[in-house]
Amino acid sequence: MKKKYICLALITTLLASCSSIEKSENRDSYQIPVVPDKIVEEPMIPMTTLPVKAKSKAVDEFVNSKVLEHGNLSFYAMDVKSGAVIDNYRGETALTPASVLKIVTSATALEVLGPDTVLETKVLYDGKISKDGVLTGNIYIQGGGDPTLGSDGISINREEFLKNWTDAVKKVGIKSINGNIIVLDDLFGYEGIPGKWLWEDMGTNYGQGTYGISVFDNIYTLYLNTGISGQKPEVIKTKPEIQGLTFDNQSVVMPGGKKDIYVRGIPLENKRRILE
Repeated sequence: MKKKYICLALITTLLASCSSIEKSENRDSYQIPVVPDKIVEEPMIPMTTLPVKAKSKAVDEFVNSKVLEHGNLSFYAMDVKSGAVIDNYRGETALTPASVLKIVTSATALEVLGPDTVLETKVLYDGKISKDGVLTGNIYIQGGGDPTLGSDGISINREEFLKNWTDAVKKVGIKSINGNIIVLDDLFGYEGIPGKWLWEDMGTNYGQGTYGISVFDNIYTLYLNTGISGQKPEVIKTKPEIQGLTFDNQSVVMPGGKKDIYVRGIPLENKRRILE
């Protein structure tokens, strides 16, 4: 049986979405980015051989700021073409990298994939459509790694992409289905978050995993009724609603209500713990 594709190119920031219809014998086909066979690498210049100048006024003011009074900092910047040191402060000190590595991953994606690469989320189906518009088969949503589906950062109407999908399904004559809607989320595997991540980082809004499908920034809003001081706040709901999600509430309402709480949990589990 031939499998027909409803392909929706749900494009990342600054690109509009479009749709087209394709036919294919293989539902699990992927578009693989072409990587050059040979990458010419310039020889790296060892840090110890570079001329090191005194740190600039900007770096000096930063390392002596109040916010870093009890902190630790290592900073090294160089011109990769000339090898000249732009600035250096304890450049040979090894520290745990943080969000600065986003610059490296972003630059790598631009270099390997190119600035015009489109991350597509495809809506597919198999089976037969009757004259009455009933699909006997399944609809598949195949993730392409697009992180902007329903993102608060790029759209006022965060559910617009769902309407695009529905319109594309109706366009091919499907009014109802006798089957299932299946999400194919295996583009990067299912682990999502590396095993060496800190437990405390998993509960933060910046601690997002890497998945083939990500919607609404992978964030839900938790609504609590703070109630009486000294007692546990009541969990009201989450938005969007997540079926089967439960909370082990270990937090307590503090006088004045001014107390941070944290939500911890393991990826792919529907249980979360609320902690102070």
